[in-house]
Amino acid sequence: LSHATISDNIGRHGTGGGIDNRGTATLTNVTISGNQNAVGGGIDNEPGKSLTLTNVTIARNYAYTGGGIYSRGNLAINRSAISNNIAHDYGGGIFDNGLGLDTILNTTIFDNSANIGGGMFFGGSSTIINSTISENHAAYGGGGLRLYGPTTLYNSIVLGNTAGYSGNEIYGSYLASTSIIG
Repeated sequence: LSHATISDNIGRHGTGGGIDNRGTATLTNVTISGNQNAVGGGIDNEPGKSLTLTNVTIARNYAYTGGGIYSRGNLAINRSAISNNIAHDYGGGIFDNGLGLDTILNTTIFDNSANIGGGMFFGGSSTIINSTISENHAAYGGGGLRLYGPTTLYNSIVLGNTAGYSGNEIYGSYLASTSIIG
């Protein structure tokens, strides 16, 4: 899918307010905004499936879990912006339960919120390269990132995030190389 806008949808089956990926999906120059559902307000990436986003804006989506993206498969994001998404529970910008590999490159994740993992909640293996995670908020833990699996940050900035109880920037274990962690 390319050069498209998917906006202002309300999902009916519990997953993927804007897109429910049940295969292999590649989105380029797409805006996904103002959608809502129980999981994956903007996008739901089903178990074992693959989702690649390039030059994609995911903004102003809402879900109980995974306000912007809810992923249970492989997720690759490049040159994209994920902002102003809200999750009632986990992963304001992105929620990943750990069933796939995540790679985030040259992407900005900002001003998202959730109870846990305001910017992102990762349950599995993830790599974040040349990206900025800022101005996200979690009511409890992991304002920028809440990590349960092995995560590596390269040349990235995690700064200006807040959490009500623990881990303003990052809550969980990670390896950082030439990165700025507030």
